[in-house]
Amino acid sequence: MNHFSRTFLLAGAIFIVVVIVIGVLTVLLGVLGIGGLWFLSSPPLPTDEQMISHYMQYEIEFNQLAQMLVDEADILIVFPDDEKCNISENLDQSIMDAVDQRCNEYVKSFKLLGLEWAYSGDEPLYLSVHSEGLSVSAIRRGYSYTSDPLDLRGEVVESTEGTCKQLPCYRQIDENWYIYLDD
Repeated sequence: MNHFSRTFLLAGAIFIVVVIVIGVLTVLLGVLGIGGLWFLSSPPLPTDEQMISHYMQYEIEFNQLAQMLVDEADILIVFPDDEKCNISENLDQSIMDAVDQRCNEYVKSFKLLGLEWAYSGDEPLYLSVHSEGLSVSAIRRGYSYTSDPLDLRGEVVESTEGTCKQLPCYRQIDENWYIYLDD
């Protein structure tokens, strides 16, 4: 084997080792909840005070949106970034225009309120504001709406910043509104 062949083989072996190491590190970071190398550009979770201030600024809009989502029967999930909604199957074609119009209203409301996504239907409602990590190890923060606090599946705390013994946890910010932190 000549010098060129050995150099080429060595370079190929080094490349394969580097690819394997990067793959292993990416998987480990994901398992640890860091979610890979993109975490360097991910904004931090909003604080309780930032979320409370935002809620107070848009309180009327939050309450209108909560009522719309509780009453919603056709739209299941709203994704404002994609400007679309997941809808119930087997909808009559005659109501599709109305469903599309409501979806557009939701998308506008979600963008105004800075929401990532939400399910509609039964309480409690979860309106996601920020998520970080992978689906198997993510942390989510948002607003929860319920008329019955017993429906919440976690503890209510004075602050969701570092005081939660177990997730999910909630901080009440108004009569039916909570900030939540969940994994």
